[in-house]
Amino acid sequence: MISYKTLRKYVERRVALTRKRPLPSTNSKVPEASFSDWLANSQSVRNFPATYPVNNIKFKGFHMWPALRFYIWLRLICVMMGRPVAGKNVFSGFPAMVWRDLYVDEHNAVSADDLEGKSAPVDFVVFSNQNSIDLCEIDGVSYNRLSDPLCERLAKHGTVQKVEYLKAQGHLPKNRHIPPKYILPSVVRGTRNHLLISGLSHAIPAMKKAFPKAAITDEIINFYLDEFFNMKETFKKILEEYRPRCAFFSPIDYSFPLIMACKECGVIAVDIQHGNHVGFNLPYNHWDEAPLDGYHLFPDVFLAWGSREKRAMAKTFPSTRIITAGSPWLDYFEDKRPRGSTLVEKTLAKAGDHKKVVVITLRDQVEFPPLLSAIISDDRAKEAGLLFLVKPHPKNSKLRGIPRFENVFMPDGIKGVSIPNLAPYTALHLTVNSSSIFEFEYYGVPSFVFGDEPLVDYADLIEEGRLAYMTSADDFYRSLDELDQKELPAPLIDNGSDELDEYLSGVMAWRAKAG
Repeated sequence: MISYKTLRKYVERRVALTRKRPLPSTNSKVPEASFSDWLANSQSVRNFPATYPVNNIKFKGFHMWPALRFYIWLRLICVMMGRPVAGKNVFSGFPAMVWRDLYVDEHNAVSADDLEGKSAPVDFVVFSNQNSIDLCEIDGVSYNRLSDPLCERLAKHGTVQKVEYLKAQGHLPKNRHIPPKYILPSVVRGTRNHLLISGLSHAIPAMKKAFPKAAITDEIINFYLDEFFNMKETFKKILEEYRPRCAFFSPIDYSFPLIMACKECGVIAVDIQHGNHVGFNLPYNHWDEAPLDGYHLFPDVFLAWGSREKRAMAKTFPSTRIITAGSPWLDYFEDKRPRGSTLVEKTLAKAGDHKKVVVITLRDQVEFPPLLSAIISDDRAKEAGLLFLVKPHPKNSKLRGIPRFENVFMPDGIKGVSIPNLAPYTALHLTVNSSSIFEFEYYGVPSFVFGDEPLVDYADLIEEGRLAYMTSADDFYRSLDELDQKELPAPLIDNGSDELDEYLSGVMAWRAKAG
């Protein structure tokens, strides 16, 4: 048996290594299935409520179907990514003890068991996600693009506490722009809370039959639900410690335990938009089976980038308040520092003469898309003076390289260059369905899309001409020639809206009145 001391040394070495050279993420979403497989599996999840009364599955008045739907979908995602799920629990909210000790020693993390309600109450708690892709480095400081600008905006209205719930394992950045309070899950673990869910025993056989690929068993479902309630109890302790009026978080599906805790504590649950919410994104779409007043596991408020997402979410969540909040991160550089990247400038200098830089953002691809290879290798690329920069998704560690052409580059470190810092050099952006199209558009850079996904996620934007859709190199160069004749519409991300500030003023006025 390996001793605890040996394990601790191993963890410390691993942390030291990842600080010097970040390791590939074990959570890289690199699917082994086609998009049609994803659609088919998504449809099977959406169809289940038509064959089984999912709203009979309840815990003390809470419908538990949203949480179960999330877990079924998570298991199916693992299958499509080529990860075995038979006999495995693919969801856990508890790091190993050796990691807990390291978090305590190096980051002053506190166990939820040690929270005694002695902290001063705050108006707002903002939950940032551990190992988030929203983290980026600016002038040697770790900045969270989602939670940090929100904290700064909330601070204009009241007191704010940023919290990071440590449910996973891996090193944490030390030099944070806004340091969070690190809180560890309670070591007190309930193992029989699933027995309190009515209708569960009848639902599990139906789920086994409907989702054979998910390899569901009674034990696996019961373990997940017990973890769900353990997380909910930890979040309740956090909320009882800080006693906020509002709690902010993202995304909805991983936050269902937190939302339940908010409802039990009388805290307003607010979801922060973090990506495209229109089209395929299952957690934010296709809830036809929900009661007229929505599920209790839905947030009380959604923060939307702009009118497009606001309209779409209003159809899916008619009983939830939706507020245009923009994406204030995109204005950070206008206020604090000039935009740009030394890495990109060195790459462009090395590349030599060129007229236009085309940035390619990739997400889950393992192989470099053949259409992009055809575009890059086309003689028209040289005639147009195009230089291509490839930016893989931060958590995609399996991309097997790029074509060996003199006009395409993927420099080390490009994953960490943010869109605001890429945009000043970029004339055009190419992607399958990365939500970076919204960020590039905010800075006046048009996007071309290809593949099956944008026909689902961005069908409206293609139809109105906001995005050019291409199926061949000819499509690309034809659309490229037409660019100069088009004027970009107003950005879909609306950072000029006052809706959030007006809402927060109302919250604070209500709190003052309530005493």
